[in-house]
Amino acid sequence: KTPACIRVVDFANSANEIRAAFEAKLGVITHSVGASDLEGKEAELQHFANCILEGLEVALTACVAAAQAAAGAPADMCTGAQGTLPVSLARVTIPQFAELMNSLPVERYMRMRSDIEGYIELGNCMRRELPEMPLVFMQALTIHMVNHVKAADWVIPPSLIHPNSAAAVAAATAAAL
Repeated sequence: KTPACIRVVDFANSANEIRAAFEAKLGVITHSVGASDLEGKEAELQHFANCILEGLEVALTACVAAAQAAAGAPADMCTGAQGTLPVSLARVTIPQFAELMNSLPVERYMRMRSDIEGYIELGNCMRRELPEMPLVFMQALTIHMVNHVKAADWVIPPSLIHPNSAAAVAAATAAAL
């Protein structure tokens, strides 16, 4: 009698030790990640990608609207109300992507950067990537961002400063003088 599927939960032994223990009695053993676990990771990978693309689209729309406004385009054309962007997201280069990210407010930039790091980590773990967002592109983007950080241009928003932090104490001291 050979069971079609045996599920084993073992917190003490490695997958190879478990496989070896069962192979002697059952023959060929295959090991796979549970379908629900894989589906959850796929959904998380897609969520990271959606957040990244949404942030990029917000930045791109703002840049296009600013450029159109500077060129004297009518106000309704500057709002992005047309529904489609005049530039394809698939054609954005790494330096352009980084520049668009730099145009975002700090909180949105940090959230997007966290999503990029999560996408890369999960994609590497799963050995998967989405066609619209190759891992090698995202890894090159993070390297580019590290090499071109413009932290001096940023001001920490008051909402992120803890009242007892060194920045808050320094600001209070400067205000008192």
